[in-house]
Amino acid sequence: MSGLIIMTSKIITIATVSTLLTACGGGDGGATSSSTSPSSLQSKSIQGVAIDGYISGATAFLDLNYNGELDSGEPKSITDANGRYELSLSGDNADCVDYVPIVVDVPVGAIDADDPNNPIEEPYQLFFPPVKMTTSDSEIRSTTPLTSMLWNEMKLKLDLEDNAMSSCADLKLAIQLQGITDNSIQELENGVASRNNVSVEQLYSDFIKEDDSEVKALTQKLMPVIKESYRESKMLRQENPAAEEAYVSYIVRSKKDTNGELNDQWYKVQVTKSDSKVETRAYEVTSELVDPQLLEHIVTHTAENSDLSYTREYSLRREAEGNQESILSRSFNCTIKETIEESRVTDANSMTIYEVTNQSGIKKESSMDDCFGNYVGGADFEQTIEVMAINNSQDQGTVITGHRFTYDQHTPYAKWVDVDPTLNNVNGNLLGSFFYIGTDFSENSAHDSVRWVRSKAEFGQSVFGQNESLQYQVITTKDSNGDWYMETDYDDGRSVYECSESQLGEWAQCSSSLPPFTNNDKVLNNTRLTVLKVTAALLQQNNE
Repeated sequence: MSGLIIMTSKIITIATVSTLLTACGGGDGGATSSSTSPSSLQSKSIQGVAIDGYISGATAFLDLNYNGELDSGEPKSITDANGRYELSLSGDNADCVDYVPIVVDVPVGAIDADDPNNPIEEPYQLFFPPVKMTTSDSEIRSTTPLTSMLWNEMKLKLDLEDNAMSSCADLKLAIQLQGITDNSIQELENGVASRNNVSVEQLYSDFIKEDDSEVKALTQKLMPVIKESYRESKMLRQENPAAEEAYVSYIVRSKKDTNGELNDQWYKVQVTKSDSKVETRAYEVTSELVDPQLLEHIVTHTAENSDLSYTREYSLRREAEGNQESILSRSFNCTIKETIEESRVTDANSMTIYEVTNQSGIKKESSMDDCFGNYVGGADFEQTIEVMAINNSQDQGTVITGHRFTYDQHTPYAKWVDVDPTLNNVNGNLLGSFFYIGTDFSENSAHDSVRWVRSKAEFGQSVFGQNESLQYQVITTKDSNGDWYMETDYDDGRSVYECSESQLGEWAQCSSSLPPFTNNDKVLNNTRLTVLKVTAALLQQNNE
């Protein structure tokens, strides 16, 4: 399954927002204050029920650090004869009840009410996603094989798109930055429901109480997957005792066979995380979850010093799709990508972010060890320099600009290629190398690049009637080919797209049904602009 794992760098999210949170005196990760205050006296609870049949004698707990294991200080509860549990948190982090997953450890000897005379002989875990990542409004959280499969999907999305997701505070930040939205949650729920031929409501249901034999039969079919995932996760943790987190998930997708018919295809995803490294492997497996064939292997290193944030990603992927029998005959493509970022608060109302991204060409390699032996630079190497600026001036409100310059192997900035992942060989900072790049949108200098793109975002409010108004943002983009593109997005969901041949030309509806700039082409793409808007708001808070 090509592209099963997509490692999207969120380095700008982590570095930029962390800088502002520190400046604003925040970012304590939800730690409880030692002094007595109204917030430290609050308490919040959540109730649930563990279901294969109703399971008694299992341990339910709030997984505050997202590692799938019961750690000291994590609230826990033993399930009763009806599988019920209740978990509580008090103090400043009481609301974390809604921002962390629930784990139910089902040990050998626990009782399944469907077969009370035969205690459970093989341990496993059930999961319920963080409440803030679900659309369920049930007061009793039914923790089942289906909610476990849903959390598998969500957990992978969080880990593969944001390596820092390991706490209540991280999820709060992701929601604030709109990296996790109602739409993205619904897409995940709809996908899992559709692949299992049930409704979203059935995903969260107490199928025993509702006497839903269809869902009950489905959960029984999923139990071998649940148990195998638990067994392999435990083995992976034993093999990697120094890892902060290690787990194995199984997910299913539809895949066409040689006759063009869609069939379920199972995939095994193995994730190991430490403080500065994330390693992920994805395998195609049979319906019996055996005969794993490696599809993708990705290793990401991260580092920080007083100035810079850094990621280096090694990716080993099989070539184009093929049948199960032909997987081993398909070679691997090795690529390397490194990203270096520095953010600076330049004055009370302004912030500038510098980012260098180096992408290697594709090389054929047989293993990750061979891939490690390659460098980013080379004949097919590409470098992009990006400069983003936030300006909260009182005259014009908030304006955000972004400038991207693309270079080939003849880049004048070779100093920022193949940086030591530990940052030990780095002298100076990005600010010193790129300070001369103007951040005003009116700039047209190419700075010796092969091509460039510039974007500007402005924000306003339309007032109509006596008490009604509508927020909007205007994103103007231009490039070195002379193309101009303007996108106006309104809070009610409407968007207007216009094109022009020059700054002074006439703006009109774009002639093509597709805009000249895709979301990824825009320096201020949807994900990045959301982060920068939140950062701008934090800057303003810091000045109040």
